[in-house]
Amino acid sequence: MRGDAPGAAQRPRLRAGGVDRLSALPDEILGVILSFLPAQQAVQTTVLSPRWRGLWRSAPGVALDEREFAVARGRRTQEAWRRFESFATNLLSSRCSSAPLDTFRLYANGRIAPVDEWIPRVVECRPAALEIQTPNYLVLGHEYDYPPCLAFPHLGSGFYGRLKTIRLVDVELDASFRELLSSDCPALVDLELVGCSNHFRFIASATLEKLVIDSCYDCNNSAEPMLVTAPSLTFFKLRIHEDCSYGISVCDAASLVKACICIEDGGYFPTEDLNKLLAGLSSVKTLELKGFDNLIMKPDSDKFPVFSNMRALSLERCYIEDYDPHSMLDDLGSFLNNAPCLEKLTLRDLGTVLEQYQSTMYGWKAYPLPKAEAGRTCLQTR
Repeated sequence: MRGDAPGAAQRPRLRAGGVDRLSALPDEILGVILSFLPAQQAVQTTVLSPRWRGLWRSAPGVALDEREFAVARGRRTQEAWRRFESFATNLLSSRCSSAPLDTFRLYANGRIAPVDEWIPRVVECRPAALEIQTPNYLVLGHEYDYPPCLAFPHLGSGFYGRLKTIRLVDVELDASFRELLSSDCPALVDLELVGCSNHFRFIASATLEKLVIDSCYDCNNSAEPMLVTAPSLTFFKLRIHEDCSYGISVCDAASLVKACICIEDGGYFPTEDLNKLLAGLSSVKTLELKGFDNLIMKPDSDKFPVFSNMRALSLERCYIEDYDPHSMLDDLGSFLNNAPCLEKLTLRDLGTVLEQYQSTMYGWKAYPLPKAEAGRTCLQTR
């Protein structure tokens, strides 16, 4: 028709009396669909039809992301933050607290003070998975506005009883985080801390199965190491990118299946504490070490642990370039002798250590792997 907008004839039309099949779905399914949307878009579905009005209030997932406000609309940083803060506060105040949260995700690239006000409201919704990221603190004028410590309210296991997963990125955690893990989270199985500043010295959980500590900072000014006690732990990853002079110790980890320890260039971890850490991982089946100094593998050390369950060992960037290869294999031999069930050995990124001395390999000691199958041992020099 002449009065139709251009292209209208090509657009499919809903037949008279047609059924809106999406809106006909049960509230529970629509709520799951809304959970995959950023919170702002989930709220905007209210305008679709009366059927959608208010469904976002009981959606099992909430994703608050300041970037949806700052990037999409091209607004100035402070103005975008004010809009985001107002939206987040209103959303959490309006959400139905009787509908438990399966997931809550927050990305707040700015002042963290309001987050302290949001967290109690989130906890009241009894989340099963919690993810908070607060990277790159907002610059106000010419001064950095660094955040205070984030304190989780201690409301008891009745509010944290469903919490199974915690992922925190660039968050500063106060000393009470220790009590939260040990007392208030009876179902916690997955904890990941990335770039966090920690004011606590202990991680204790009877249910924790997966633990990742990646490039975190110690704020305790203490000579005592961080102590991890997790009898159900099956996976442990530790990444150190600068000073870790306080050390980390793991105890009561008999269920450990895989451990990955990485010391980045410029990272520091005292040799004595590294040996203690390895002793705590002695039950592991698969061990990956990256960036380790050769000193941890001295064959005469009476503190070097026995890895009675270990089946696979991977060493990457574990020797300095000018380290004597004869001594290197002697040290490596001490590791192999203490792993009687080892089946697979992988060496990666040894630089020129092996290449420049490959013509002098005659006379090196042989350390057989009695449990290894033919072709299972892997040596990679690049």
